Amino acid sequence: MGLYEDLGCLVTSSSDEIQRAFKRAAFQWHPDRNPGNPDAEANFKRIARAYQVLSDPDRRRGYDEFGDDYLRPGFDPARARAERAWARVRQTAPPYPAPPNPPAPRPAPTQEQFEAFFRSLINTPPKSFAEAGLRLAILNRPPAETAIVTGLGFLLDLALAEPAAPPPRAPRKPKLRGRWG
Repeated sequence: MGLYEDLGCLVTSSSDEIQRAFKRAAFQWHPDRNPGNPDAEANFKRIARAYQVLSDPDRRRGYDEFGDDYLRPGFDPARARAERAWARVRQTAPPYPAPPNPPAPRPAPTQEQFEAFFRSLINTPPKSFAEAGLRLAILNRPPAETAIVTGLGFLLDLALAEPAAPPPRAPRKPKLRGRWG
């Protein structure tokens, strides 16, 4: 049963109508007017609680928006609004599309393509010593020999590379002479 039903008024009632409904119900269910009636005290407490919430405009607005959840201790209206909005989005959002089919596997290279690739490696000169070592690896040289040649190739490339110019120096500030220097 909601707070409006406890007082016997409508949701659209004004604050004056809510006050009149409270006075009428409080007069009817006050424990002093109903001695020995155990329901009278429980009804009076319920009516007093309803009036306490509905007489305050902020609490009434919160109760109208969230119902009895608004009266729970620790209730966060901002979080409840966000959860409500998220639930609306989930209901109206289209389902996730099916994942696309995986691409078809590429056909295996032909023997002519392999031969053309290796011929291009052999017929073009290497651009560096390291590239020469890598070509040895491709031509099925033993791994130890390939590693040594490739490593030496990188070292030779570094040694033969032109040294980088040092960064330009910032001009020095002139020293102050005299009283402050």
